[in-house]
Amino acid sequence: MISDLTDKKTDEQEISEEIISLLHSFSMKMYSKRRKQINAILRRSEGADEQNEEQEK
Repeated sequence: MISDLTDKKTDEQEISEEIISLLHSFSMKMYSKRRKQINAILRRSEGADEQNEEQEK
């Protein structure tokens, strides 16, 4: 293969890069899920606050 001739990375380097890539992808998915959950909680909390203010009037 041509890429084998031009790419001088060792097998260990390639495996390390793949592991880092997988970890990055997984952590971004987890962060996104957590952010969505936090936003949903905040929206519910804001809605409850607005209802309480209306009831107090």
